[in-house]
Amino acid sequence: MSREVCARFTGVPVRVVDAEHLVALALQAGGARRRERAWQLLEAGAVDRGRLRQILTTRAIAAEIRTMPDQMPEEVKALLERKRAWHRAQAAAPLQEKVRILLELQRQDLPLIARRRPLRPWERPWDVTP
Repeated sequence: MSREVCARFTGVPVRVVDAEHLVALALQAGGARRRERAWQLLEAGAVDRGRLRQILTTRAIAAEIRTMPDQMPEEVKALLERKRAWHRAQAAAPLQEKVRILLELQRQDLPLIARRRPLRPWERPWDVTP
């Protein structure tokens, strides 16, 4: 049975799943982003690893996940570092480059939306050149 954690959101009590169950769900669901976030929670020390292993065993999660190493694998560490470096480079880019990227993403995304439904006035592409 999961341990709920009670938090407050804008003054309203909200029940949320505990960190161990959140990691177990992320590992079970799979996907690179979910596993990355699970590792980040593990590395941050927010998870009781013994309790997590118990949850993984009790819920019959795949054996390869139950026997996950205590340390983040080097390839995952390298991947996270490359991701951090990419984000730092994006943050350091000049404003003109950021606007150029935004416009390019608009040009890619808006035709897909337009195929499903008419574009709303605020979704129309910007008529600017960076």
